[in-house]
Amino acid sequence: MISVDRGQNSPRTRAPVGARTWPAAAFATAALAAALGAGTWFAWWFPLALVVGFLMLLAAIAWMRWIAVRDARAVIVLWLVSALNRPIALVVPEALRRSVLYLDDIALASALAVLLLTGVRLVPATRSMAVAYLGFGLFLVSGVVGAVLAGTSLTVTALGTWLALKLFVYLLITTQFHWTERDLRLAARAAAALIVLVLSVAALQWVAPGPVSTILGVEQRTRLGQGVISSIFVHPGQYSTFMMFALALLLARYPLTPRRMGSVLVVGAAAMLSLRLKSLVDVVLLTATRVAISPSKFVKAGAPVVLLSGVTAAALFGSALVSARVGDLFVSPHASPREVLYVTSARIAQDFFPFGGGFGSFGSAASLIEPSPLYSEYGLTSVYGLSPDAPLFVHDASWATTLGEGGLLGAAGLLLAMGALLVTAWKRAHVAGSTRKDQAARATLLFAVAFLNDSLSTTQLFVGFSCLTLAVLLSISLDSSTPAPPKLRREAKVL
Repeated sequence: MISVDRGQNSPRTRAPVGARTWPAAAFATAALAAALGAGTWFAWWFPLALVVGFLMLLAAIAWMRWIAVRDARAVIVLWLVSALNRPIALVVPEALRRSVLYLDDIALASALAVLLLTGVRLVPATRSMAVAYLGFGLFLVSGVVGAVLAGTSLTVTALGTWLALKLFVYLLITTQFHWTERDLRLAARAAAALIVLVLSVAALQWVAPGPVSTILGVEQRTRLGQGVISSIFVHPGQYSTFMMFALALLLARYPLTPRRMGSVLVVGAAAMLSLRLKSLVDVVLLTATRVAISPSKFVKAGAPVVLLSGVTAAALFGSALVSARVGDLFVSPHASPREVLYVTSARIAQDFFPFGGGFGSFGSAASLIEPSPLYSEYGLTSVYGLSPDAPLFVHDASWATTLGEGGLLGAAGLLLAMGALLVTAWKRAHVAGSTRKDQAARATLLFAVAFLNDSLSTTQLFVGFSCLTLAVLLSISLDSSTPAPPKLRREAKVL
């Protein structure tokens, strides 16, 4: 059992970690080298990879000790791994790429194991969080029972369950930690550094798309005759999600001075460079939500006007995006893969009432390990992008996956959970002041709005970075380790 003592054994007070872990780390690194040596010994990058692996092993041991003593720095590291593992995979040698892509899942599983060994606090912080956990429980039971009834293999069921419940696992982990002012400053600096990096690469890609695409080894996409910006990420959707996180952080600050509003405009404009209609809608929704939770009653009363103005401006300046999307939905004679997914998931939920096809059966990565029979039973093998042989759009809608795998019971449970999380975020943001935790409360609500909006047409509910970001922001806003300041409703009437 790993000690959870915060006293003399705390990483803040004990001797440097390296003094105790060098021998074990060196032995483990040598064992790894022996195992991999036959295949990679003559690769030019192997000595460097060995050194990096040795340092990473030391860092991993220190990180696990932080988890054991509930040091919030461990959560910050986990978030950075989740944000950067895919960009890093673009620039590492091909032989290491697959391993790097799984770093976020490995880190998540390791964190969960350490927490289980050192004792997990399962008491929800609020009643609405208790309702959220109940909803996740219904989703879990329905998906597992459906998989058992369908005779799905244990491997596929386990993987499907892991992927479906990432948000719950992240919430369970992050709510175990208390956030000090030092931790919050460190988290803010880490987020700011990453935002600057993403914006800088996006600017370079906008000016010189060819060299950036060549360096990162990604395809330069175009839409409506314009280059699509993805910055350090593989897909524009990942870039868009990160920019919504950045926009939520900047909008959450109080008060919103002209200088701060300038940074909001820069990030909002950068988000639009992904040329996705969802980004346009998210920017409008986040702006209207921020106005709605303003401490000023006068400003808050203008939320409907801001929303209407934002929709009008979006329709005007994003007319090309809107026209293209409307054409796909209503003019094209063929149903889009996303529409097919939703229609099919409703049929599955009806045919396998109330548990659905079970985890790992439809619309998820797990359903492709051993191709689910549901794809052929419902005629999807002949639909472009939905066959197991070319699953380009299989993961195109979170709620279609939820309904197909969890059935009506599971979908109702997850909907209950997401509603409870949204209520929790609203209650915290509605009374938030000017401290870092208050800003995190507003950012939680803002990011949750974008998260739920994107979940209708993406895999957002099951994406590691998105789920962890929401969980971290919510855990900070729920942490009551320091007293909250007076509400700002009695202060100056500003944004």
